[in-house]
Amino acid sequence: MPKLFDNRLAWSGEWPVDASRLGLEMRLLMRSRFSKTTSSSRQYVDEAGGHTTAVRYVDADASSVSETPGYRGDEVNLNTVNPASQRSYYIAVNSGVDDIWPTSGVMVMGLWLAHNYTMAFNPYISTRENVASSGAGEPLAYLSTYNTGRLRHQVYDADGALILDQGEDAPWGAVFTPQWVAQVVDLDNRTSQVLTIDYEGDRAWASPVRSIDGIPNAACEKSPVVFGLPIADYYTGGQFDEFFVARADSETWDPDAFLDLVHRSIGADAQRLGNADELDVTDEGVTRSSDGGFGWYTSAERLRWQRKPSYPLSPGAGHTVRPETSTDGGATWDDSSTASENNLPEEFDGLVRFYVYSRSGAGAFDGIEFEIPEADPLALAAIDDQHVDEGDTVTVGLDATGGIAPITFSAVSTDPSVASVAVEGATLTLRGLTVGEAVVTATATDDDGQDASQAFSVTVAGIVPDPPVIDVPSSVALDAGAAEVIDLTATGTGALTWSAEEDDPDGVINVMLEGSTLTIGAGFDAGSAGVAVTVTDSFGQSDSATIPVAVTVPDAPDRDIPAYSRSPIIIGDDGDAAAIIDALSAVDIREVNGEQTFEFSVPVKHRHAGAIRNEQPVEFVGEPYRVRRVTTGRKQGAPVMEVYCEAAFYDLAYAGQISEREYRQTLPGDALADALAGTGWDVATVNVSTRRTYTIEDRATPLEMLRTIQSNHGGDLVFNNQAKTVSLLVRSGADAGVSFLYGRGLTESQRVVDTTSLVTRIYARNADGVTIAAVNGGRAYVEDFTYTDEVREATYNFAAGTSPYRMLSMVNATLANRSKPSYSYEFTVADLSYRTGQEVDRFDVGDTVTVVDDELGIREAQRIVKVERDIVRPDRTTITLSGKLRELGSSSSDEDENLSTGSQASTFDLVPFNLLLNGRFDNGLNHWARQGVSVVENGQGTGDYSALFTGTGERWIEQTVSPDNRDAYTLSFDITSSGPQGWVPDVRAIAVVEYDDGSEETIELELS
Repeated sequence: MPKLFDNRLAWSGEWPVDASRLGLEMRLLMRSRFSKTTSSSRQYVDEAGGHTTAVRYVDADASSVSETPGYRGDEVNLNTVNPASQRSYYIAVNSGVDDIWPTSGVMVMGLWLAHNYTMAFNPYISTRENVASSGAGEPLAYLSTYNTGRLRHQVYDADGALILDQGEDAPWGAVFTPQWVAQVVDLDNRTSQVLTIDYEGDRAWASPVRSIDGIPNAACEKSPVVFGLPIADYYTGGQFDEFFVARADSETWDPDAFLDLVHRSIGADAQRLGNADELDVTDEGVTRSSDGGFGWYTSAERLRWQRKPSYPLSPGAGHTVRPETSTDGGATWDDSSTASENNLPEEFDGLVRFYVYSRSGAGAFDGIEFEIPEADPLALAAIDDQHVDEGDTVTVGLDATGGIAPITFSAVSTDPSVASVAVEGATLTLRGLTVGEAVVTATATDDDGQDASQAFSVTVAGIVPDPPVIDVPSSVALDAGAAEVIDLTATGTGALTWSAEEDDPDGVINVMLEGSTLTIGAGFDAGSAGVAVTVTDSFGQSDSATIPVAVTVPDAPDRDIPAYSRSPIIIGDDGDAAAIIDALSAVDIREVNGEQTFEFSVPVKHRHAGAIRNEQPVEFVGEPYRVRRVTTGRKQGAPVMEVYCEAAFYDLAYAGQISEREYRQTLPGDALADALAGTGWDVATVNVSTRRTYTIEDRATPLEMLRTIQSNHGGDLVFNNQAKTVSLLVRSGADAGVSFLYGRGLTESQRVVDTTSLVTRIYARNADGVTIAAVNGGRAYVEDFTYTDEVREATYNFAAGTSPYRMLSMVNATLANRSKPSYSYEFTVADLSYRTGQEVDRFDVGDTVTVVDDELGIREAQRIVKVERDIVRPDRTTITLSGKLRELGSSSSDEDENLSTGSQASTFDLVPFNLLLNGRFDNGLNHWARQGVSVVENGQGTGDYSALFTGTGERWIEQTVSPDNRDAYTLSFDITSSGPQGWVPDVRAIAVVEYDDGSEETIELELS
């Protein structure tokens, strides 16, 4: 039979040494009680031999300390006349059995007290002192009150810094009668809280849990000081008793249960006032200390039952007991039971206490065996299977027997889409949603956690509506890089849900669906795809349709050539701009895949000269520029300011750095998007469709990356500086039929026929002395006398290890370029559009124009690759023409120094180049895709570095190159193996050729 009221807190409201007897997971670390005194040293010792020896210190007036009977045995009186002058306080010193303060978990410190509010601050418990015997280190906590009765709790960190200072207002404010106050510091969760009880008002209150801004000082070693803060000269006047420090686990700590336990103990009166002379109380029990009998009360317990409990009327020889019950929180008590008759009610939920009558000579009272019979098992009444129409509801009453009141009900459905459930009180409401069947389980739960359930089926019947009908576009056409947003619609009943799945084997689109909004985005490759869209209604019915998507690479956008000569130069921002219409000079320079700059000059004393400064925005013919250089000097004796401006896209050279990245057979649009990410610029039109493999060097700028992309994929980079977009076009400009004739538009013309570097015979040899004789019919040279029969020789010096086949191919290509004269053209033309205003007379960089000068024998239809447009004197515009259309992906060579002619003739563009980048691996594996390959420094071959193939399985390196004007190519490499003698490594060379029509051919090259 379980025993209740079996601990010291239940008998006298005093803390037992073993706090586990309280039913809480809590351990007392310190306790001070004042039931006995010894000698004139006025030391107060825990009579149970527990954890603490307490020493009182008196600073001013020894008479300020006394002991008087209190509510829990003797209590200490301090500073009751005038705390400011008496200045006494109490220090509880650890006996060494345990540490005073917990280092983790929850720390609780508190006491019973009654005091006046004489001083501005009234200390309760402090760890802030450095007085004798108070311990070393920094403080942990401080509990006090203002003179208004407002409670105050503080917490400190390991450096002694205050990390919490919080005031709390209990509902009853300042009281002069006994009260219990405790501070709770959760060291793990960094919180603090105040708990308090008003004895006379029989009230308990817990403050809000306050977060601590820092880490509490868990290493505190100080002894606590009660009723004094000498360091600040504050003292409290009054009485205190049952000071304690305890530790609890932060995971299981329940402050409400702890506060309720102490609150219910205030009625335990075995040591109250005069009762202490009649009864002896220890942790083991209560005995009568004088002759005769004496009655006293235990604390209260919260109990409930549905069947009448039993208990012994005489729990021990010489003791009789009588229970009392309260259902109003202790405001009134029912004492109908007697010492000889158990009159407890059959059902009950409230407080129970006992009146105990102890006689002299009896043994110790140590509790009451109190047995509560188990309640009837909880049972839920059976529920019939239910039928409900679709869209309708039905209610079911729930009834339970047994268990411990109150009983609560709940329910769940196995298929809420068929039948939903809702419970209010003891009423279950079923709603039919879709045709079908579900199982509903109803559950009753009592206050003791027991539950009982009943399951029943719910059948939903009704008329199924028409299925949804989808309405989507019949097709979608997108330009590469563009996107289309479609609001999907359909007819149907109830809530409609959408799904989309792309059918895109070529990977030309990407799809995103948010609710009923479908976004179809196109990549930068042409092709066809489909998007399968499905709509589903709330009844599970659906309809689907496929949207065909065609992605095409767009043509170049229409050009818009402004009227240059009529445009002012705008200096500054819109809000503070100045217009210059009388510049001394102005030249707009534009180049295919090159520069775009604007230069102008004005007199130093021009009215707007003061507005011109570096980095100032400039606008000309709608194009935004930025001033980069301002030069002031004299021109023909007059002071002139010359201004050099760069187009807005030059800022991409300062728009951050890009980490190294590799592209394998990628389209240019994807790489352009990567280059512009985060710059504020976007990709516009991309109609170059070449796929290339290459590497972007680490820390490249966006502008450098754009140039690298163009050099690998070919085409023309076109910057729209106003819209901040970049296009890559197969060819910019147009053939608008603009012609320049000498005497009409053409003022100066120059054709240069250059034979200074003409060569008719080229010898080839590598550094090992090998020539091409073995593969060239015994001749170590190639020759071409188409233009002249004069023998003009040169020697092409190849690197060591270069094969004869490669040398023959390269010198043939070189000879084809250098066995005839080179031609170049430069013209000074007049921009007639400034006079005519006609579109037909306008031209721009990239356009194809016709130039005719019959006297010089020039009749050329060629492309403008550079325009230097003179705005002030349109008749002095200079254009540079290209003799042939740009070829996609063409490159330049850096091997010209390998050709020697024996004369001073220039060797520019004489030597064909190695299309492979970093072929000697001087820069690691940059430009190479690879697997199972590393670079080692071994001095083999033509340089210091070699590519080393290691490991098992297939290992490879790969690089994509762009074609030049040759129709034959040679692959050569030097290989050394480290296998056993006679072993030949399995090495293959494979070339994949992509033609203009998009077809590919794989060729395995024969190695020798």
